[in-house]
Amino acid sequence: MRSNKTFLFGIFFFAVGNGEVESGALMALRCDFREIGKQTAPIAVKILKGMKPMDIPSQLPLSHRLTVNLKTARQLGMTINPHLLSSAKRLIE
Repeated sequence: MRSNKTFLFGIFFFAVGNGEVESGALMALRCDFREIGKQTAPIAVKILKGMKPMDIPSQLPLSHRLTVNLKTARQLGMTINPHLLSSAKRLIE
């Protein structure tokens, strides 16, 4: 496990993966790669049928996964909005 720099520097930070949240980051917002694969499949079909990739509009991921470290929030004296907590896929106690 990595050292927890959150408390060393007295700041919270956001991460892109659950590993960092497990190590003390306040929260992470990451893409759901399975959903990105499903979202990408129709684009691949268009390309295989001859459409030029530059003619296909870019897209943002439609699904995200939020992880919140409640222990870090408590130690920093923070209260996380209940609506945000209800949208989290994972809460770390």
